[in-house]
Amino acid sequence: MCHKKFNTDIYIEKSKEAFESSVICGKNNFFNSWANRAYYSFYILSSIFMENLGIEPQGKHGDSEIYYKHSQIIKQLSFRMKADKKLKKLKVCRILNDLYNNRVIADYSSDRVIAEREFIRLGMKSEDAFKEYISIIGIEDCI
Repeated sequence: MCHKKFNTDIYIEKSKEAFESSVICGKNNFFNSWANRAYYSFYILSSIFMENLGIEPQGKHGDSEIYYKHSQIIKQLSFRMKADKKLKKLKVCRILNDLYNNRVIADYSSDRVIAEREFIRLGMKSEDAFKEYISIIGIEDCI
């Protein structure tokens, strides 16, 4: 069931837009921009997932409705993953963590760049990855 504390449709659209722009960046070999957009796409979906689980965010950003601190969402997903065999098997937390690490390198490292191998390894070449993540975290009814 999709939690309706906030306007989920707006956040799903923001996430879709970020993901679609990440695909365009990846296809055009802009892998640092891909890393940034792909991470934020999945971060938004993960924030919705956390709300659906009824987990109150610790350290929301300002007046935002759903956004969690980055480390908080990864920590909470990791905790949930240990208790939920479906999430553990599908490595939800690892997907988000890998995207987060790539985003940090892309945004803040002056001596490293995101290579095409990361784009390929994480399977972010098509909208299928986005749809699969939506399915994994169980928010299909939000779309």
